[in-house]
Amino acid sequence: YIPYVASELTVTDTGCTDASGLGMGGHFAIGDTTYIWRLPFEQLVADSMIRSRGDGGSITINELELLAILAQNMLLHLQWSARGLDSVGRVALTYSDNTAAVAATGKFRLRSRAGLKMVKALSQHAADNGYVARAMHIAGVKNVAADFLSRNLTRTGDVEINPEADPVPDDQLPAVVAELLNQRAGATPITASQVVLVDMPQHVHDEIMSLLQEALESTPWTRRTEHQSAFHYGHHGGRVGIVGRFREGGGGRIGMEGTGEDRVTLMVFEAEPNPNEDARD
Repeated sequence: YIPYVASELTVTDTGCTDASGLGMGGHFAIGDTTYIWRLPFEQLVADSMIRSRGDGGSITINELELLAILAQNMLLHLQWSARGLDSVGRVALTYSDNTAAVAATGKFRLRSRAGLKMVKALSQHAADNGYVARAMHIAGVKNVAADFLSRNLTRTGDVEINPEADPVPDDQLPAVVAELLNQRAGATPITASQVVLVDMPQHVHDEIMSLLQEALESTPWTRRTEHQSAFHYGHHGGRVGIVGRFREGGGGRIGMEGTGEDRVTLMVFEAEPNPNEDARD
């Protein structure tokens, strides 16, 4: 994922995301303001989750976590626009406690076709708006606020309350999240007035739910031998950025040979898939 010359990649915005069978949520900061969001899932999502190879479900936690990263980047971009900030050249870093989702955003490889489309959607959104979407791993014990936002929910269409905790009303969420964020080691103290709950616009909600529905209808453990590759180019300020490469099945690697202000030269090394190797490995 090489949208700009490596030396220019200075993080401008950070945040954290999390997902569960109950829903997903996250928080990100712009200046002195911390924005929070959450999205509950239907009961069908929890019922369809694959927790081990013997399960008959259709979606994994990896895909839900990846979907949360995409949703957060889309919401972050909307806040840039609302503040009159130019998204071109900004670098958004999202922390997630799911290593598979983090790796997918960097390698653009995932085991399921539905998950691959989520990675592609993230790459396309970044390319269209000229920013860099990065992800890094964070230990689950340090991702408390995002974890809370993804679980302290009432399932849509379900009167049963999340057994882990009663859902906090929207008007009380800023105070609760501020308290959780202030518990982090070395954190700069914030007040509830600096935390803003943002609504998910309909077009963002529709895209997220469309990708989720496709994942629910897919079979991620099916063996696949075909490859799917694509490059998206974003041309901003006279500089060409290669935003993504996607591939299913097999192995391989991609290396950068040289860069310039208006060109990027790549060397791609392919490796044939082992027909005797399980697609999951």
